[in-house]
Amino acid sequence: GAGAGFSTLRFLLQWLRHHLLLNCVKGTKASILFHNPYNHARLIMDINRAEREQQRYIVLIDELRAQTSENALVEFKENNTDKEMIGRLCSALANAARVDNQDFAYVVWGIRDSDHAVIGTSFEPDKQTVNNQGFQIWLAQRLKPSIAFSFRTIQHPAGKVVLLEIPAATTAPVEFDKTAYIRI
Repeated sequence: GAGAGFSTLRFLLQWLRHHLLLNCVKGTKASILFHNPYNHARLIMDINRAEREQQRYIVLIDELRAQTSENALVEFKENNTDKEMIGRLCSALANAARVDNQDFAYVVWGIRDSDHAVIGTSFEPDKQTVNNQGFQIWLAQRLKPSIAFSFRTIQHPAGKVVLLEIPAATTAPVEFDKTAYIRI
């Protein structure tokens, strides 16, 4: 009955607490979380959610790689991190997604253009700066109207990949530094 399910859950949580505490440096976030018994289920759900999200992005990356070539909605890069180029791509891809009636367009770093093989990338968008300003803030300030682009670092089985997800333009063409671009 319900008591047996509760006992199983209690055993699982005790086992998880024991193994995580053994494998964590005392005082880290993981060991601190386990001082509150109500955080057990939340931590397990957060771990599962993060794993599911990684898997979902790996599938998306593999679907994009399976296309025969780049197109108006997909651009592959190895390590090209030219910030102006990224800004122009955001404008062009957001506008192309709107024209093609798609929700998103993508730039994927760590993919060889010739055969779409995952080769990994050293690009780290969170660590990039422009004139002592975070790159993503700099980019957001130059895209008008504002779009909710997002960079995601994915640990693909074949190497590190960075995915830039660009939403389609909605109210007006997206401009980068006062110029609207489009890919056709």
